[in-house]
Amino acid sequence: MQITFDFDMDDYAAFQHHYRMTAPASKRSFYIFLGIALIFPVVMIVINCIFLSNGFNFDDILFPLLWLFFFGSWLWYSRSKMAAKRNVKILIKKDKDNSQVLGERTFLFENDYFIVKTIQSEIKSDWLVIRKVDETPYYFFIYVSNFSAYVIPKCKIESQVQDLQEILHQHIPQEKYKLCKK
Repeated sequence: MQITFDFDMDDYAAFQHHYRMTAPASKRSFYIFLGIALIFPVVMIVINCIFLSNGFNFDDILFPLLWLFFFGSWLWYSRSKMAAKRNVKILIKKDKDNSQVLGERTFLFENDYFIVKTIQSEIKSDWLVIRKVDETPYYFFIYVSNFSAYVIPKCKIESQVQDLQEILHQHIPQEKYKLCKK
């Protein structure tokens, strides 16, 4: 089976966003920062209300609430699609002709191996190199390492989505194949 499509900036940004939302290290750091963001205002309110004043005053909690708002906004943005697109634009500026990142991709799936062709390269890989597959409603993310994946957008291969699902299920163990809601 052969699949050919144009890999663009939105596809790359979708992978960046998916990785930020699903990577274990990313989730851990998010929850650590979220804990810090929530604990700091509470501690400041307790210090202000109990130790520094004789009662509850809105001015005493204004700074911690502002801290919570700005820190929470930063956390939201750092995990958003906007941040992923910004990072992609920076990467593309470094790659002047965009040939390493963007462009036409061709996947050739055979029984014993698969081939990924771009303008600059052709990579032949055994099915065993695939660490996992994440299937979302819009993409297939075929991970070949913890940090990189082949991205196949479903909207660009609409007539071949079912065939690709069958091939991946045939060659990838069920515990390595994950259906994601987002």
